[in-house]
Amino acid sequence: MKNDVLKTEIQDSSLWIYLNRPECLNALNVELTVKLKKVLEEYRENNAIRVVIFRGSGRAFCSGADLKERKGMSEDQAIDFVNLLRKTFYYVYKYPKPTMACINGSAFGGGLELALACDLRVSIESAVIGLTETSLGIIPGAGGTQYLTRILGPAKAKEIIYCASRIEAIDAFHWGLINKLYTKESLDEKTQLLALKIASNAPLAIQAAKKALNAGFRDSMVHGLKLERKAYTGILHTKDRIEGLNAFAEKRAPKFKGE
Repeated sequence: MKNDVLKTEIQDSSLWIYLNRPECLNALNVELTVKLKKVLEEYRENNAIRVVIFRGSGRAFCSGADLKERKGMSEDQAIDFVNLLRKTFYYVYKYPKPTMACINGSAFGGGLELALACDLRVSIESAVIGLTETSLGIIPGAGGTQYLTRILGPAKAKEIIYCASRIEAIDAFHWGLINKLYTKESLDEKTQLLALKIASNAPLAIQAAKKALNAGFRDSMVHGLKLERKAYTGILHTKDRIEGLNAFAEKRAPKFKGE
């Protein structure tokens, strides 16, 4: 599907969503952000889709908010746009299906915030990323302060944001900010292979695990364990669980259906 500022492609059980404004390094404007959420809503209940992958068109993942559009906004409009970004990225964070950011080039500001809202991040080796807002007199406003802290801890997050750091992908990988590093030539293929590996497991179990894992960062340990127990109990009576047990006993690959 072509949507001007957004493109989608289905590969096997993966939905690839392309930020498609390569002429401005896929900068986030109002139109792209609105359509991004609309596409996610469209596929939310589609059981054939097991993984959602975000990627940039052209040579960048996303350069952040479209500052040219922002310049023409009133103060109230600018605040509304930041709120739109924040809500959209939180929708990504809470999305029931696993999400991946396929970082094919630079990712700054809101572009990195989108990647941080995803469950996993994979990148080309030459990518440079950062939350550099403090160098512009502002701070990350679409969730970056929260997502980065949850991934790296407060001390490293503060260093990155205070210094407006431009981070090499290799450093981000060593810190655990990026899960996998790939060559530019193999990025798409290996990202899809990783998605297929995820998709081969029980989708309801993956969704329950995601809910419990996310809750563990938000709540106390006691409450997090209660949520984990609730999520675990919720999948005990699924057909996929029985299929997993039967497949193990029969020494074959399971055929999960999300039921």
